[in-house]
Amino acid sequence: MGFWVRRYRKSARQSEATDDASRRSDFRGMIVYSNGLSSTFAVPVHMSKLLVDVTKLDGSKRLAQQLAQCCREVDRATAQVFVLTGTLGTGKTQWVRYFCQAMGVPGELVTSPTYVLLQRYVALRVIYHFDFYRLEKSSEVWDLGIDELFEQSAILLIEWGDKFLECLPDDYLTIHLELQGDGKRSALLEPHGHSQQLIDRFQVLDSEL
Repeated sequence: MGFWVRRYRKSARQSEATDDASRRSDFRGMIVYSNGLSSTFAVPVHMSKLLVDVTKLDGSKRLAQQLAQCCREVDRATAQVFVLTGTLGTGKTQWVRYFCQAMGVPGELVTSPTYVLLQRYVALRVIYHFDFYRLEKSSEVWDLGIDELFEQSAILLIEWGDKFLECLPDDYLTIHLELQGDGKRSALLEPHGHSQQLIDRFQVLDSEL
């Protein structure tokens, strides 16, 4: 297997009791089982979070490439939305660069939209790259016309998107990047709506490596 993976799932009661803030900030309320080996898993109930170890030099790049491949295999009438979260310096923009390269965008064209708020790239699919870091109100997000982009067959990559959950569609995949104290890096994938299909396909691709 290409990645060291840990899966988390919630029971129905715990899913109802957990609010948005705790769902995106930690692993509280999850039932976890161990098989005594390197991976930890749980019985499937609803949505499945996936914790991926990306400590190795190419770990983040390979994750981005495989998720890009998943996107290429899916023909959608509406947008595929990825929300990148994590503290400063965890590699959100670099992850976006890897993803865009895998979709055919030259890496040197992918830059942080912290000040311009939005970048647009055209390759195998149209990609919109947002950064909500400097935004203070949800009205500023709507002013970018993001709701219209949700209806397009495009890919939206949103850094700091968890600041305005009320502006996100029902279907999106959160990728929480974290640099741990021991120098390890991890990416927690959390699906919302039909984005569970991306995680399922990612696991199939990873098992084939």
